[in-house]
Amino acid sequence: YVVDSLFVDKTELHNRKVYVLDSLIAEETGLEMAFEGKRWYTLVRMARNLNRPEFLAEPVSGKFSSSEGNMYRMWLLEPKNWFVKYDQLGVVNGK
Repeated sequence: YVVDSLFVDKTELHNRKVYVLDSLIAEETGLEMAFEGKRWYTLVRMARNLNRPEFLAEPVSGKFSSSEGNMYRMWLLEPKNWFVKYDQLGVVNGK
C-alpha cells in the first residue's frame, strides 16, 4: 500500500504508513460492525489522532445523495460538530 522508495523524507513515509494502516483498520471495523452503530467512534478517534477531519467526514457523507452528502461533509469537517451539544455542567449543578 505504501512504496517506500517514493518517499525521501522518513517522517513523511512514517506518517503515510500510519494513515494507510488506520484507513485499513477503519474499513475493517466498518465491515465487522456493520449495522451495530460502532464505527462512528473508530472514525472519530482516528480523525482526531491524525488531525484529519476528512477521515471521518468522507465515509459518513458518502452514505447520502450528492447534495445531502456534501452538506454533511462540510458539517463534519468541523470537529466541534462530532459531538452532541449538551450542557454537562448544568446537569451536574442540578440546573
